[in-house]
Amino acid sequence: MSGKPPFNFFAPEFGNLWAGSDFAKLLNAKDMGGFDMNRLMQIQQRNLELMAACNRQAVEAAQAIAQRQAELMRQAMADFQSASQGLETGANAGNAGAKQAELARKSFENALAAMREIGEMAAKSNTEIFRMLSDATQTAIEEFQAAAKPAPTPGPASSPSPAGKKK
Repeated sequence: MSGKPPFNFFAPEFGNLWAGSDFAKLLNAKDMGGFDMNRLMQIQQRNLELMAACNRQAVEAAQAIAQRQAELMRQAMADFQSASQGLETGANAGNAGAKQAELARKSFENALAAMREIGEMAAKSNTEIFRMLSDATQTAIEEFQAAAKPAPTPGPASSPSPAGKKK
């Protein structure tokens, strides 16, 4: 193992790495091969807004899923409590076994239905977020391509065409 410490991005030397550089000149539209920097910044702003909207939707979906899971858990506990009160002990042990088996079967079916419901909620949210990202990505690509095209250079307004000249 080397005695040299790993590179520290927070070290003062890192801050001096770019000392003397003029990023304003670097990002000037003339120096960027005709890119419209204002337009690129607008595209990036929309991308950030999209990410915020996707994050909001993901958080809302996670909250809805957690709330539904809590409701399902409360319902399962209430069902279990009511079913366990109906079980008999002692004298009618054979019947109690059948009731316990029926309770286990219903609990299993309810758990499967709950898992399916939660999975569908998550899939619906993920599909919507993916659609938002996909649509925005296509739009951003088109806008970026348009922003990358050089602006047309204006030609002389009143110059006659070569075919129109007389000798």
